[in-house]
Amino acid sequence: MFNLANEKSLCIKQVQDPSKNFIVKAPYGECCLIDYMNLDILEFVKKEIIHSKKKGFKKNAINLLMNEPSHLCNGDCYYKNISDNKIQLPFTPGVKGNRLDLNTLPLDLIQNKDENLSLLNTHNLYSLQESKNHFTAMYDSGVKRPMVFSRSIFPGSQQYTGKWLGYIEASWLGLKMSLVQTILNNVNIIN
Repeated sequence: MFNLANEKSLCIKQVQDPSKNFIVKAPYGECCLIDYMNLDILEFVKKEIIHSKKKGFKKNAINLLMNEPSHLCNGDCYYKNISDNKIQLPFTPGVKGNRLDLNTLPLDLIQNKDENLSLLNTHNLYSLQESKNHFTAMYDSGVKRPMVFSRSIFPGSQQYTGKWLGYIEASWLGLKMSLVQTILNNVNIIN
C-alpha cells in the first residue's frame, strides 16, 4: 500500500521540495508516510480494500500498527531526506542521551500540499485521520461492522477505532496493567 501511495503521490512531502516524498525506515524497508490529510486518500484506501477483497481477504477488521509517525525515525530521517528543519521543538529533553528532536519527524513536513498542514499543526491527528479513512473505506466497500484497532489514538478516534494497548505480558500482572491502562487511556481521552 505504501509503494502504491508513493506512485500516486499520496505521501507526506518535504517542505524544501514539495514534489519529493519524505522517506522513513519501516520494518519492511524504506517507504513514504501516507498523507491521510490528502483529499484523494479515501478513494485510494477504498480501492485497496476492494482489491484485497477480490484477492480473498474477506475480514471485517484491520489493525493499524504503524500509525505513530515518530517511532519510524531513529535520528536518520534528517540525514536521508536532507531536511533543514526550520521549526524546532521549544525544548529538547534528554531521553537516555538521545535528543527528542532527532527521534521525531521534522515538524515542517507538509500534508495535502498545504503549508498550513505542517506536521507541527497536525502531528497528533495522523492516527485519527488514518483510522477514519480506513473505517469509512471499509464501511463504504460493504463491510457492515468494520472493526479498526489502532495503536495510537487521538480524542475523537473512538467513533472509528478501538485502542490496542500494545504488547502486554500474558500474566496476572499484564492483566492488571491492561485494566489500569484502559481506564487511564479513557480518562486522558476525555480531557
